[in-house]
Amino acid sequence: MVTFLIGGLRSALVFSAWSLATTAFWLLVLTPVIVDWHTFFFNIWTIPASRPWKFQVVGGVAEHIKLYVAEGVKFVSAYWLLYLLMLIMALVFNVCAKQSDDTSQSDDTSLHFLFALGASSLIAGLTMMPFALLGLVIVGGNDNNALYSVQPVLFGLVLGSLTFAEIAKKAGVQWQVVAQSVICAWVALLCVAVLPGRHILRYPFDIANAPMSTAYKESKSSKVWFPEHPLSSLLATGHLYHFSYGIWDRYLAGKPVSKTQMWDGLPVPPFKLKSLHYDPDTISLYLGLTEDTISHAKKDGRWMEILVQNLPP
Repeated sequence: MVTFLIGGLRSALVFSAWSLATTAFWLLVLTPVIVDWHTFFFNIWTIPASRPWKFQVVGGVAEHIKLYVAEGVKFVSAYWLLYLLMLIMALVFNVCAKQSDDTSQSDDTSLHFLFALGASSLIAGLTMMPFALLGLVIVGGNDNNALYSVQPVLFGLVLGSLTFAEIAKKAGVQWQVVAQSVICAWVALLCVAVLPGRHILRYPFDIANAPMSTAYKESKSSKVWFPEHPLSSLLATGHLYHFSYGIWDRYLAGKPVSKTQMWDGLPVPPFKLKSLHYDPDTISLYLGLTEDTISHAKKDGRWMEILVQNLPP
C-alpha cells in the first residue's frame, strides 16, 4: 500500500515481485542450514509469544489492545519526525526522477534507484513497526526492540542525505547558496529526529569499555562464564556456553531450560560467573543456584562476580 501511494501501481507490483523473490531466495538458502524448522520457529515465535506482557496484563483482548495502542502512541510520538523525513525524501527523489526523465536524453537511472532505496527503507520500517511494538510491550522488552523499525529508516536517511550532498555539488553556481542552505537545514532536522533514539544508538559507540574484549581475554586465562558474551568465550576456548538472555527468555515464557541442558552449557565448576547487567539474586533464581553452591558476590570494576563452587544435583 505504501509503495502504491508513493510510486503508483507499477512500482507496487515491482516491489511485491522482488519481495516474493527475495523470500523464496532466503528459503532456498536457509533450508540446508536449518535442519529443524520446528526448533527454529519455537525460538523465534513460540518463546517470544509466550512471554507475559508488561504491568502483568492478564485480562482479555481489550486490555492487551489498550496497552499495545498506548505503546504505539508513545513510539510514534518519539519517532514520527524520522518517518516523515524519510517519506519527504522518497517523494523528492520520485519528483526529481520524473523531471529527469522529461528533460534529459540520457539513460541515467540513479534517481530512480535512490527513490526505490528510500521507499524500500520506509516500507521496511513501517512493516517492522507492529513487530517492534510487540517486542516493547512484553516483559523483558527493551529499547533495542525499537531498532527493528527505526534502523531501516535511518539507513535510508543516511544514504539519501549523502545523495543530497552530491546533488548540491552538481548545482550551478547561482544555486550553491540555496543548495548548501537546504543541506544545513536537512542536517538540523535529522539531528532533531534522531534525538529520541540517542539511548539506543549509543551502543556502537561504547567501544572504550570493550566488554567483549575483557570477556575474551579472561576466558583464555581462566575458567570464567560471561553469560552476556558467549561469542567471546567461544572464540577464546572453543566451548559454546549458554547466553543469559536466551535462558531468561525461556524462564519468562514459562518454558525453562531443563537442568541437564543447563549444566551441559556451563563450565565445569568451580568457575567464576561475571555479569554486567544481572544482579546475583536474579542469576541465582533462573540458574537454580543455592546459597551452598555459590560464594558471595563481589564487584570487579563494572562486573558483578560470583564464584560457583558446584552445581546442584
